[in-house]
Parts: sequence; C-alpha cells; structure tokens
Amino acid sequence: MSLGVNLSSLDLRVAYEAVQSGDPDTEWAVFTYDKGTNDLKVQAKGAGGLEELAEEFSDGRMQYAFVRVKDPNTELSKFVQINWCGDGVPEAKKGLFHTHSTAVAGFLKGSHVVISARNEADVAPDVILKRVADSSGSKYSVHREPPKKPEPIAAVGTSYRPIGTPNIAAMRAGAPKDVIGKVTVTLAFNLGGLTMAFCHDSYEAGEDNEISFKEGEKIIDIDTTVSDDWWEGTHPGTGSRGLFPANYVERQS
Repeated sequence: MSLGVNLSSLDLRVAYEAVQSGDPDTEWAVFTYDKGTNDLKVQAKGAGGLEELAEEFSDGRMQYAFVRVKDPNTELSKFVQINWCGDGVPEAKKGLFHTHSTAVAGFLKGSHVVISARNEADVAPDVILKRVADSSGSKYSVHREPPKKPEPIAAVGTSYRPIGTPNIAAMRAGAPKDVIGKVTVTLAFNLGGLTMAFCHDSYEAGEDNEISFKEGEKIIDIDTTVSDDWWEGTHPGTGSRGLFPANYVERQS
C-alpha cells in the first residue's frame, strides 16, 4: 500500500467545490480515510455552522475539513482548512500526518487560514473565528459609517487660509536641482507603499472633493497621509480622484 494520501475520489472534488462556490446547503465538508487505506473520502457535509462541524471530529482519527465562514471584520466569506490529528491516533499513523496534510492543502486551494487541531478546544467556534479575524488584519466599523473629515487647522495668531492643493510639478520646476530628489523621496515615503485597496462596501460621495465606488471595486494611487480616517485615491474606472473613508476599503499589497 502506498504511503501517500489518495485524493482521486470525485466526491472529494464535488464537496470541496460546493463549499468554495457558496452552496447554501454546504458550508463545510469533512474528509477522512477509508478503513485500512490511505484513500481519502467524504465523511460528512453540512450547513449548520461551526458548532455542527465540531461534532464530526473524533479522537482516534486523522481528518481534514474545509469550511466557509464570515470574517468578523469584513463580513466577507473566508475559507478555513482544519487538519485534525486526534490524541488517540496511533503513533505509526501520526508519522504520516504532516505529509498527508501538506498534500491535502494542495488539493484544498484557496484557504485563508489553516488550523492544526487535536482536541475539541482547537476547533471551538470562537477560536476559529478569532483566527480568521486576526488573519484579515485591520478592524472595520460595524455600522460602516464614514468618519468625520478633518477640518483645516489655521496657524495660531495668523490670518492663514487654505489655498488649495499644492502644485507639485511647479514646485519641482522652481526648486534647485539638489533638492528635487529630496521632494520625490518625501512623497514616496508619505504614500507608505500603499498603491491599491479593495472596496468591501459601496460609498456615495457627499461632497465635490470625494469619490464614489461600489462594493468589489478597487481604488489605486492611494495617499494615506490625509488623516487616519480619510484617504485620497483614484477610481480607475472613472478616472476621478478624491477623498474616501478608510474604513470602507481593505489594504492590498
């Protein structure tokens, strides 16, 4: 008998694709071995959430699960792979777990989080959701309300008034050659390397200096130095550039 795991069953592919495609009747699928072999089969499928899934794991088995959950931060669907090796699995069988779980990971493509588990505490719903939340990084406003835009601050004791957006090209043209490089470096640093963001909610511009976008679209050439709550960027579809609330988008590298 081959020591490698056999993933050739069509049922495995059907169950995996049902979870990945958003099938409402299949939120999760659990895979285990045919008795006495290294052939993986579908043990169970369901749509009863993480509580229902947790009941499928057994102390004496090696099992693998693929589950679709909602990210607590973004409310977007995320996929989790669970590699289960129960405490009661014989030592000889445990020796194959790492190799087999790696092969299964290659089959269950698209997982955002991979969890290694061996007891009930490792697959508790709150533990899984925390891992998903931690993986998405930034925390977002539950109500998706745009933050208040910063007000221009005048210098104390002067008659200062904002004069609009500075003309960087003109500044560079009139600057001595030895400082042009410094201006360029400063601008690149201020942008912080963030060039694109994914819109996880739609936003309708409320003022002329803002931009609108739909859920699923992207914003490019982003300047995050405007304020902590409002960024400036360009909508590639319309070509318009303006301010937008930072908590409506997710950073992309």
